Amino acid sequence: MGKINYIILILILLCLFLSVLFLINFNSNSCEGNSDDEIYLKETVNEFEMQIYSQKCEYKSDEVLNIVASLKYVGSNDSITIHHADKLIRFNVYKSNGDVVFEPLLLLSIESTTLKKDIPISMNIYGNEEVENIENISLPSGAYKISAISEFSQSDEQYEIPINFNIYID
Repeated sequence: MGKINYIILILILLCLFLSVLFLINFNSNSCEGNSDDEIYLKETVNEFEMQIYSQKCEYKSDEVLNIVASLKYVGSNDSITIHHADKLIRFNVYKSNGDVVFEPLLLLSIESTTLKKDIPISMNIYGNEEVENIENISLPSGAYKISAISEFSQSDEQYEIPINFNIYID
């Protein structure tokens, strides 16, 4: 009997440890302070800078999500041409348990885009390059992980620049 209790105790502690790790991972890049805090994150890889902005951390369930990501070339040339799938930046939305809520299909067409130095190309969470033309996606109450990803190639190099953060829908 003692051996079984010992194994059960170890399993409980292991589950507790994994739960804490999940919560730490899910809460990274989340809102600090009150729900009106803006989120602004930046990731630089070689000569490319990706930024993501959210007007706030917590949205109402019927509210438009004001979330925009941009990719900018910061290298030494005046411009550079990159190759990518149909969208230069795509957004994925996951529930806190990891279930996919929104993950757009990636078309296999190859597009070319010329990035001018220090001039970002932006896209909102709804997939529109016109940031002002925002449609509404309704999300039920809960915690969500937002992931903006830019995958492209330039010359012989492949790039994948992801930025993740969390929001809450009230």
